[in-house]
This record gives sequence, C-alpha cells and structure tokens, in this order.
Amino acid sequence: MARLGNAMQALVQSMGKSETAIIFITDTSSEFDINKALGLYNAILKNHTKLTFILAGEKAKAENLAEFNATIFDWKNMDLEKPNNWNAFKAFGC
Repeated sequence: MARLGNAMQALVQSMGKSETAIIFITDTSSEFDINKALGLYNAILKNHTKLTFILAGEKAKAENLAEFNATIFDWKNMDLEKPNNWNAFKAFGC
C-alpha cells in the first residue's frame, strides 16, 4: 500500500495530462499511507482526476478506500482473465 501515496504524488505532478488514473492496489492495511493519499486526493486531485482502483490480492480491502470517489474493481482471483464486474468504459472514465 505504500505505493498508493506515491501514485497520488505522481498524479499531482502530471496534472493536466491525465483525467483518469487506474491504480492497482495490493494492500490497504497502512492507515498512514491511505491518509497521505487521501490528503493529496482531496486537496488537489478530487476535482480534476477520476480514479479507478483495481484491488489485487487478499490484503486489498475496498472498505479502506471508501473516502475516495473512485470506481473499484475486485481482482483478487488473478487466475481470472479480468477483474470481477469489469467494464472498460467505466474503468477509463467514459
């Protein structure tokens, strides 16, 4: 999960270049990192960037990301070709 905060920082640096960001998340157990990412999201990205989270792995919990306005897909079973309920139009913000 430490990378979610880094992903948010990268989005801040690319403002104006991206309207939709797809972020793969494998672990949501770090409250510190979620709060760091949420702070950047609320302060800078919320009105400019649409987020799509793809939860991959057993440590990724959607309820820990409830404060983000994001489309969330569950892909805990990586044996599947794509995440559960996958919708490319929704994922890419169409």
